[in-house]
Amino acid sequence: MNIYKRKGGRFEGRILLGCDGKGRIRYRYLYSRSLSELKEKMLCTCADSGFDAKTVSELLGHSNVNITLNRYVHSSMEMKKKCVDRLNFVA
Repeated sequence: MNIYKRKGGRFEGRILLGCDGKGRIRYRYLYSRSLSELKEKMLCTCADSGFDAKTVSELLGHSNVNITLNRYVHSSMEMKKKCVDRLNFVA
């Protein structure tokens, strides 16, 4: 994850997604007016992509995973439904 401050006070975040079939590196770009909003968007994108909390915490530079969980992670109703559906599939 990289975060840059652009002209006009906007922030840009870049998340490495991996390589495509032709060996080109792919990134996901996110934009925001505030740094904290951008970090939250980046975290949500990572969580939706299946990143675990510890990895995201380290990528954000937090000393403890609890900082990440308490400050940035908010479960949505959609996320809860997906979890329940996965539990129902297992049972």
